[in-house]
Amino acid sequence: MPWRGNVLNNQQKYIELFQTSQCSWCRKFYTNEPFLCPYKTLQSSCPTFERLIEIPGWYSRENEIEKYKQRIIDMMQHVEEKEIMARCRVKNCGALNPNPQKPTCWKWEKHYLTCPEHPDLILRYNIKEDFWKCPLVSHPKKYHEIHEKIEPTPTDIPCPKCSKKQGKICLYYDTESLLLKCNECGRVFTYVKGKLKAVKYKK
Repeated sequence: MPWRGNVLNNQQKYIELFQTSQCSWCRKFYTNEPFLCPYKTLQSSCPTFERLIEIPGWYSRENEIEKYKQRIIDMMQHVEEKEIMARCRVKNCGALNPNPQKPTCWKWEKHYLTCPEHPDLILRYNIKEDFWKCPLVSHPKKYHEIHEKIEPTPTDIPCPKCSKKQGKICLYYDTESLLLKCNECGRVFTYVKGKLKAVKYKK
């Protein structure tokens, strides 16, 4: 039955693409009774994001994705059907940005979601055919990956350790680990229940 194979392939695409989303790294997504996500739909650049901290041998994102697989597929289908699926066009990123409220990718905080010819419009990603298209009907051009080097993203968040002794030294946002890092002391931080906390992290 070919249609069954197509369904399974589409579901696998959904899972793979979901893993590039901000939601896939949020601990609130993997909750039930109650579901702690305040939006109940996939988001990007979410102001309530709380990073999931994996504990080897006990708690992992991979296991949580498998556990909530049907929820992921249902939400991905909703995003695709509503044509609100945006995806970063930077090579080696390709992060999913569903329901984008701003034209910046949730990872880079730079304008890699918008149409190059209509910068006020966010491109829509076609998951089945793997291309980006402007929502403007009179602009049928399709886009693929762009090749740009991404520099570390500075923030205005002061390092809790260094700033006490040396004045304001701001953290950098690391797009690989999704954590905040200090170039001065090398410490790594993330937000836990709204408060900046130091964490142990190894690549």
